[in-house]
Amino acid sequence: MEYYKVLGIDKSASDDQIKKAYRKAALKNHPDKNQNNPEAEERFKQINEAYQILSDPEKRQIYDAYGKAGLDSKGSRASQNVNPHDIFEQFFGGSFWGRQNRQRKSSDIKIRIETNLADHIFGANKKIKFSVKKSCETCHGTGGERVTCHHCGGSGKVNVSRGFMHITTTCTACGGHGSIIAIACHTCGGRGSVTETRAKDIKIPVGLRPNTALKFAGEGNKTEGFLPGDLLISTNCTSDLEVKLDGNNIVMPLEVDCIDACIGCSLKVDTFDGKKTIKVPAGIQGGKSLKIPGLGFPRNTGSKSRGDLMLRVKIIVPKNLTDSQVEKLEEFKNV
Repeated sequence: MEYYKVLGIDKSASDDQIKKAYRKAALKNHPDKNQNNPEAEERFKQINEAYQILSDPEKRQIYDAYGKAGLDSKGSRASQNVNPHDIFEQFFGGSFWGRQNRQRKSSDIKIRIETNLADHIFGANKKIKFSVKKSCETCHGTGGERVTCHHCGGSGKVNVSRGFMHITTTCTACGGHGSIIAIACHTCGGRGSVTETRAKDIKIPVGLRPNTALKFAGEGNKTEGFLPGDLLISTNCTSDLEVKLDGNNIVMPLEVDCIDACIGCSLKVDTFDGKKTIKVPAGIQGGKSLKIPGLGFPRNTGSKSRGDLMLRVKIIVPKNLTDSQVEKLEEFKNV
């Protein structure tokens, strides 16, 4: 991730330009404006990480000189304990969109499953298993007997300086609880959560674009006092390397013998809808495409309307001809 690129600015950008770029990008990608869009949520996190660094003159100088590796080596990387929503609400004001006291969210669960192109064209059912953290029933998520955190005085918040910004953010000592564990719970060992394995049947909807994610809201990890996280399932679509998507069209190669290309023929073709017959006109040239309407990719998720199947002609020339075959070709050439 390149921080200047994330905010869409040049390295020479002024502090005001950084603020302006952050405002525009954060508003555009805020999760409240992009519900059920995990890609926008990830961009929102990246935007806030970039702003943490570029808004701090010292960290920006290190980043400009040595990149992210320099930040890591000097212990100056973006804090993983700063909630991106804290930065956003500090920048815009706590009451932005009426969210004066945003309830924090538990972590998401991210799973990657293997699919093929047919799964996305026709839809498919998949079974998955995954591990989920839930609140410990013995200590009810507290982790054990707790005492007031000495770092934040029980507020769960601390003031942090980020260059010219002063941010009120989550206390790193207590994780925002306002208290720390004095005697750990014997069931969860003080974690406040236990892990269990769950199984789930999911449906790949017709027309879901390959390598996109499915979001199941509230089915992620659950920390006591926090909103549940989400279950995010990304699809890794694997198919023949020669089969491509071009918008809503599916492009496949069609091998045609050079003699058939000269005189024309009919060929049976394996498609995602079974075998189909295509007429190859005489004189077809390599690289040209023949179309079978309606056998492409669905135009929208859940749509019955589909694009076209485009068969790109590849002329096959024989390599090892007999003397008799060469002689006949010479005769044909001189006709």
